[in-house]
Amino acid sequence: MNIVIVESPAKAKTINKYLGGSYEVVASFGHIRDLPAKNGSVDPDANFKMIWEIDPKASARLNDIARSVKGADKLILATDPDREGEAISWHVLEVLKEKRAIKDQTIERVVFNAITKQAVTEAMKHPRQIDGALVDAYMARRALDYLVGFTLSPVLWRKLPGARSAGRVQSVALRLVCDREQEIEQFVPREYWSLVATLATPRGDTFEARLVSADGKKIQRLDIGSGAEAEDFKKAIEAANFTVSNVEAKPARRNPHAPFTTSTLQQEASRKLGFAPAHTMRIAQRLYEGINIGGETTGLITYMRTDGVQIDGSAITQARKVIGEDYGSNYVPGAPRHYQTKAKNAQEAHEAIRPTDLSRRPADLRRSLDNDQARLYELIWTRTIASQMESAELERTTVDIAAKAGSRLLELRATGQVIKFDGFLRLYQEGIDDAADDDEGRLPAMSQGEALARKDLSVTQHFTEPPPRFSEASLVKRMEELGIGRPSTYASILQVLKDRGYVRLDKKRLHGEDKGRVVVAFLESFFTRYVEYDFTASLEEQLDRISNNEISWQQVLKDFWTDFIGAVDEIKDLRVAQVLDVLDTLLGPHIYAPREDGGDPRQCPSCGTGRLNLKAGKFGAFVGCSNYPECRYTRPLAADGEATGDRILGKDPESGLDVAVKAGRFGPYIQLGEAKDYEEGEKPKRAGIPKGMSPGDMEFDLAVKLLSLPREVGKHPEDGEPIKAGIGRFGPYVQHLKTYASLEAGDDVFNIGLNRAVTLIAERIAKGPSKRRFGADPGKPLGDHPTLGAVAVKSGRYGAYVTAGGVNATIPSDKTQDTITLPEAIMLLDERAAKGGGKSKRAAPKKAKAAKATSADKAPKKAAAKKTVAKKEIGRASCRERGSCKAEVRCREQSARAGEGYQDNFKEGAKDRREEKREQGKRVNLSKARDSGFPNRDAIVAFIRAHPGEIGTRDIAREFGLKNADRAELKRLLRTLADEGIIEKRGKTIHQAAALPPTVMADVTRRDRDGELLATPTEWDEEQGDAPSIRIRLPRYPKPGTAAGVGDRALLRTEQIDGDDGTTYIGRVIKIIDHTRSRVLGIFRALPTGGGRLVPVDKKQAGRELNIAKPDTAGAEDGDLVSVELIRSRGFGLASGKVKERLGSLATEKAISLIAIHAHDIPQAFSSTAIKEAEAARPATLQGREDWRDVPLVTIDPPDAKDHDDAVHAEPDANPDNMGGYILHVAIADVAFYVRPGSGLDRDALLRGNSVYFPDRVVPMLPERISNDLCSLKPGEPRGALAVRMVIGPDGRKRSHTFHRVLMRSAAKLNYAQVQAAIDGRPDDTTGPLLKPILQPLYGAYALVKRARDERDPLDLDLPERKIVLKADGTVDRVTTPERLDAHRLIEEFMILANVAAAEMLEKKSLPLIYRVHDEPTVEKVHNLQEFLRTLDMSFAKSGALRPTEFNRVLAQVKGHDSEPLVNEVILRSQAQAEYSAENYGHFGLNLRRYAHFTSPIRRYADLIVHRALIRALGLGEGALPDTETVETLGEVAAQISATERRAMKAERETVDRLIAHHLVDRIGATFQGRISGVTRAGLFVKLTETGADGLIPIRTLGTEYFDYDEARHALVGTRSGAMHRLGDVVEVRLVEAAPVAGALRFELLSEGQTQPRGRKRGPIRDRSKPKGKHKAKATSEAGRHRPKKVRKPGKGKPGKPKRKK
Repeated sequence: MNIVIVESPAKAKTINKYLGGSYEVVASFGHIRDLPAKNGSVDPDANFKMIWEIDPKASARLNDIARSVKGADKLILATDPDREGEAISWHVLEVLKEKRAIKDQTIERVVFNAITKQAVTEAMKHPRQIDGALVDAYMARRALDYLVGFTLSPVLWRKLPGARSAGRVQSVALRLVCDREQEIEQFVPREYWSLVATLATPRGDTFEARLVSADGKKIQRLDIGSGAEAEDFKKAIEAANFTVSNVEAKPARRNPHAPFTTSTLQQEASRKLGFAPAHTMRIAQRLYEGINIGGETTGLITYMRTDGVQIDGSAITQARKVIGEDYGSNYVPGAPRHYQTKAKNAQEAHEAIRPTDLSRRPADLRRSLDNDQARLYELIWTRTIASQMESAELERTTVDIAAKAGSRLLELRATGQVIKFDGFLRLYQEGIDDAADDDEGRLPAMSQGEALARKDLSVTQHFTEPPPRFSEASLVKRMEELGIGRPSTYASILQVLKDRGYVRLDKKRLHGEDKGRVVVAFLESFFTRYVEYDFTASLEEQLDRISNNEISWQQVLKDFWTDFIGAVDEIKDLRVAQVLDVLDTLLGPHIYAPREDGGDPRQCPSCGTGRLNLKAGKFGAFVGCSNYPECRYTRPLAADGEATGDRILGKDPESGLDVAVKAGRFGPYIQLGEAKDYEEGEKPKRAGIPKGMSPGDMEFDLAVKLLSLPREVGKHPEDGEPIKAGIGRFGPYVQHLKTYASLEAGDDVFNIGLNRAVTLIAERIAKGPSKRRFGADPGKPLGDHPTLGAVAVKSGRYGAYVTAGGVNATIPSDKTQDTITLPEAIMLLDERAAKGGGKSKRAAPKKAKAAKATSADKAPKKAAAKKTVAKKEIGRASCRERGSCKAEVRCREQSARAGEGYQDNFKEGAKDRREEKREQGKRVNLSKARDSGFPNRDAIVAFIRAHPGEIGTRDIAREFGLKNADRAELKRLLRTLADEGIIEKRGKTIHQAAALPPTVMADVTRRDRDGELLATPTEWDEEQGDAPSIRIRLPRYPKPGTAAGVGDRALLRTEQIDGDDGTTYIGRVIKIIDHTRSRVLGIFRALPTGGGRLVPVDKKQAGRELNIAKPDTAGAEDGDLVSVELIRSRGFGLASGKVKERLGSLATEKAISLIAIHAHDIPQAFSSTAIKEAEAARPATLQGREDWRDVPLVTIDPPDAKDHDDAVHAEPDANPDNMGGYILHVAIADVAFYVRPGSGLDRDALLRGNSVYFPDRVVPMLPERISNDLCSLKPGEPRGALAVRMVIGPDGRKRSHTFHRVLMRSAAKLNYAQVQAAIDGRPDDTTGPLLKPILQPLYGAYALVKRARDERDPLDLDLPERKIVLKADGTVDRVTTPERLDAHRLIEEFMILANVAAAEMLEKKSLPLIYRVHDEPTVEKVHNLQEFLRTLDMSFAKSGALRPTEFNRVLAQVKGHDSEPLVNEVILRSQAQAEYSAENYGHFGLNLRRYAHFTSPIRRYADLIVHRALIRALGLGEGALPDTETVETLGEVAAQISATERRAMKAERETVDRLIAHHLVDRIGATFQGRISGVTRAGLFVKLTETGADGLIPIRTLGTEYFDYDEARHALVGTRSGAMHRLGDVVEVRLVEAAPVAGALRFELLSEGQTQPRGRKRGPIRDRSKPKGKHKAKATSEAGRHRPKKVRKPGKGKPGKPKRKK
């Protein structure tokens, strides 16, 4: 067996598939050991000897690797091909040698630049040995970083309290950022003016020309420095005559950029994709290690840490082939392009980053990659392809214009650039960090001497701008230019700076923070050499020379250390005050900004006599007064620090004292009054400013609220004790007695009500106290201490240590966690205990000793006996814990420490083991005896596991047929199982102990080593132990809305398993509950003082406005729809945000649909390619089609329909075999003729999925040229169509069908009401002539079809569809419910028949298609429906397979009753969501076995797929489904269009809610009638009868008492009065709030609840409108509803309580 070691499990998984069965690939999971974080890990005095420590997490993995290697023939180290990869291989080999796993095995090192089968197998043929020079370079770099960090950081902490550590390379990168900040602060803007004239040629063409010379003197950019000079030139130009003096056109070529290196990839990903460097490298690593493509995992890109730009010759050949195929031969250059670079480190100059197979186009892989992976792969692919394309050819034209004004001669110049051949620019153009002026426009034709006319003159004032701050991309570029860092370190350098708070990223620019600037100032002042760019770069070059084996790594370290330690020693004696004085001078311009009044910026604003200077505290540097302690003024560092000083907000309305914001030593705070306003010894009331909120944002109202905390919420309903709400160390909370409960997201500490507070308190009590510590390191066990117990070695903050019984002892520097032995650990612990180490509670034995002394006279022998027993117990426990004692030596050592002979101990242990075996034998025999007639315990446990929480003792007995004595035995066995912790009883139900329910809410926390998602339950009782791990099962074709990611909260269906990796459950995602969102969409409302508020459009965030500061508005105007990035979302007061994008104006309600369009990312604009294709399309002709122009087909649509994609015709069948039957024709617009697979129109249509219909606009799937013109079946115009001819029998069933590609001409355009009126005897001028020949045959055919439909009995829901009628200005006029006509049903049934025919035809031809499927309701939903119907005294009897008939039976019972709308709504909610799928499982609602959408290809992409499949199946010509489309690919398309369909439905629904909220906003205070449509713990949802609008009645507004949520009754019940509000109740409400932007309404309940008699048990609720006797008779007569009551035997059960139905 050959063992291959790589660093990544994903890489191992991929490579394992490439190699044969004689190879085993294992992962080390990155670096396995490192220098321990303590002094002495690198010893300069011992020639820089290093002590390596194995990562505790890697110990188990290394043991597994060692066991595998011991039996192997060959060890192959295949880590990454760079310095870090070489180091990992070296570390692994060294550890294996220490573990004596290496004997005579062959050891090889292989490297490959790409993880493909060819690259890996080729690399295995060319092994080498570990490159010692690369390992030396790694050790030198690691030692340098360690020596700087562990030597410089303590100096930094001592001399600059509050500062954090400094890194060798990070400090230099930080200096770059801080130096740029200093440049910006010191920058002085300079005024300059520009003059640009708009000139016209004699032919009327205009262009712009800039003034460049005057009177023979050239004018540079900054030469016109004042308005007076500009005015002088303006007058001259206005009076001048213009003539073309020279025209010069020069050809130019622009060559493509080289393929990506690590730094250029990070830069471009930052510019084009917005990725941080660390994020870019994470995605690139995944693409390199392998992605599952078509069932095979393969690497998609080459190694992503490289300095090289060269690419392999075979890749160049493949790239040229792809260019020729995709772009044409003129884009392929005559000779291949070869790029070379002089890499700083030849060992890292691998091949450039490129796709491993360039024939894998980005579009082909999009479905196999997530969004970020697809975008990065596309960037790499386009850059690589572009690098081999032909150069772009340009023409740069310069025109000089002479302007003569009297004696003055001015010269203007116009420049332009024209792309003659786009070359590589067709595919790729590199981004830039900072925009520059670039004349790209074309100039009109001009000739020398031609006169020009002036049309306009622009005189513009400018000011020079400071250099821009670094972006992450530009900083990486600058570091690369200076030679700081290497490809493998760029991302980590930036991440460290951000993590330590030295820099912050704002609007994609890096800002130096004060703590970072202080550190840089300290290093520049006292360690100047070590933060110089040249010095750091020279060190990198020396490391490169070590890699090339040119110099010794110890010599490099020695040269560095000698000078460095000298510099450290020089400042050891400096006092902190001296350091601060130097920094105070250096940072003065930044810390002390000039005052507006011109006064001394260092004057103390508090006392007026002291001077401000830099001080250091526990939490870092700050500014304080020199008159301390008399003057206690302090403020944080900042150029605008004065703005954060004391500021009075206003007068407190109750006390009349000033409410002020003050700057304290530990940060800003709010204070009420001053010390003089309080009694002596009493401190002023204070409140902290919420985290993330600046003092400048603090408002008076919020400050008063903060000072009012903690506040009393109310009295607890159980004991009358107060419940308080306040803000503590860990955030907002509510408190009752000694119980504290944290508020959850959405709770407001200022407004939380009593109901919510009681609920939080109850939930906290139910959880119980936390008894576990999360994340504690269990350590590595070594054995047992004679008196302290188990000994373990752990890693601590200050290094490794051993611990036992609360005593900790540090491990000496000459020992490591792996080398220390148990005797050495015991010695260290004893020494530590002798010095007084350990916890104080260990003093307890002294009392025992004293007690023993006092009772010695009474029972001395007894006490001695107890002591002996204790000693024996120590020995026995030790043996039992170890299990079987195979080595007497261990027992001898253990017993000797315990104070007794090892023989006794050994014998005692053996005796215990023999007794335990006898007990096991008895249990086995007893189990065998029971198996004959009594189920074994495994079968019972399995049954309980299969029905968690659903069964009791009786159910188990019934399942296994147990009676009489067997039942008693069953109860005994259940008690035993409960005692063993296998099961637990909750009430009368039995659960598996600590088991999850079948459906659980869970948080996706991480991925395992194979990349699979793992989740944990959202709520878990810690006393039950660790929360179980749930492995999320991903189906091959996930349903839309079920694609989970790390950080998501999801509803899971769980199933218990026994996973090898510790997972105990697998889960299937039912629904994603919450995605993490960083941006908020809303309406910007401007404030008079500048800045504004964001009103969120999300209904869940209604009322939670965001504060937008003036600098963060990005030019947004009042009423604009904007996208805002959250700056601060925690703390109190308004959250803050920055406007990132203006999406449009909502000045009128007519644009209200814009909110939903942007909120759901619905595409609006078509691509230029799609527009061009649509404009170029021409009407279909008769070629390849049947002529149906004489068939009188008619379209029947709503009166406002713009496109008509279906037409119908019917006639009696003349066939004598089908007397009484009909021939039915359904013609559908031939969209597939115009929208071809893979075209721009096709791509845009798939992206949209379907058209979206809003009340004020339509967002079409196809451009209007296609949907409203060429494919719209307009009357009298020939149009291409795909038609189906169906033969309908006299029984209404379809007997046969055929499909035809035709050219038709619509006979008429009709609407539903018009057709219905004609049939009802009221024809108009249009329908009159059509009544007998066309309309009556249509209705005759419908009568037959309806008969068959009634026999099929599909789900017959009657849900009236409300329609919003808008006014001319886009506001709501009224809400109507259109009448449901037979004309509607006629078209609906004909379309269903056509859809079924299409599905049947494609199945007959065995072609893949997209079905429209609808699954039957789940068991849980059916159960919930049954529970609901019980509240209406109705049953839902299901026998056998579930059919729509059962639901129709219920609907028939409520027909005409008040509860009809509600029951229809609840049954609708019980149904599954219809969707698209490439696999058929029928349509439950229509009661059809197969169904596909065929009749609306203009507005649905699924129909277009079916059209293409029919064309391919029947050979009907162009536009057929490609042969490459399979069930798998169509499954992905089906999932995508199902998601877009749901997106459209949600957007349409939200728009209607917003329009109605706008409509009702003027009716605040009005009363309405409605019906309770939902009952939750949050309150009641009410649907208004008038408009159908939904709104919430919060539970806190229901009354002064506490309301319980009764899930069984679907009701809220008052605990005091018994008042009940239940689902379906008709209520009267008052509108108290309408949020038009969010579409949310809030009501106040005016109706009284039904009074519930006290003491009544839960059960079916009787309708009080019916006589009591009648109710009883009905209840007993309904078969199957209740079991007949059994006669209660004397002494059994409780009187008056019926037996529960199982």
